[in-house]
Amino acid sequence: MDLNWIVAALRHCGRIQAFKRGKSLHSHLVRHGFCRNVFLANNLIAMYVDFAFLNDARRLFDETPDRNVVTWTTMVSAYTNTGRPDEAIELFTQMLESQSEIPNGFMYSAVLKACGLVGNLELGKLIHRRISRAKLEFDTVLMNTLLDMYVKCGSLIDARKVFNEINVTNLTSWNTMISGYSKEGLMEEAVDLFHRMPELPDVVSWNSIIRWFRE
Repeated sequence: MDLNWIVAALRHCGRIQAFKRGKSLHSHLVRHGFCRNVFLANNLIAMYVDFAFLNDARRLFDETPDRNVVTWTTMVSAYTNTGRPDEAIELFTQMLESQSEIPNGFMYSAVLKACGLVGNLELGKLIHRRISRAKLEFDTVLMNTLLDMYVKCGSLIDARKVFNEINVTNLTSWNTMISGYSKEGLMEEAVDLFHRMPELPDVVSWNSIIRWFRE
């Protein structure tokens, strides 16, 4: 059986929300003993996540004997993106305790989003230290997520330090910092950054500035 064909079929089922076809394919794989393959298991979990069947995805995750970092990240991201950040953080903590896999930038990004949603600044700072030790500061997307976490947790001093340390800032970096200052009523800092933007401001930039004047 061609594994690439199976994976393509699983992804297609997830994209078009073909629930019955996806579950039928899953049953077929179980009968033929393919589910012990971590690559297939990861794609099955991702399919159930696409279906928004998180309980099924978690059940399959728990039944997968040989997980890799993709397995963990898929489930953690699913919890974060569906408004269940506490479960995302709990699962991330389990992975760290198991010492079975080393987190990567994708995992750190998912957990940082969860930290921002629940205001878990302590874990956010722990992840920041791990990012520094892993020398992942070159990843602008990851650093923007870290920046956003500090802003959401109300730690603007830490946010500004991260902003100043980002090697290549983009529009998201500037907007996140400007919005953070604006929401805290620090309009002098917000306007100063707004005028220093290297790119033309977009709708988000302008909204962050004019929001304060409306209030």
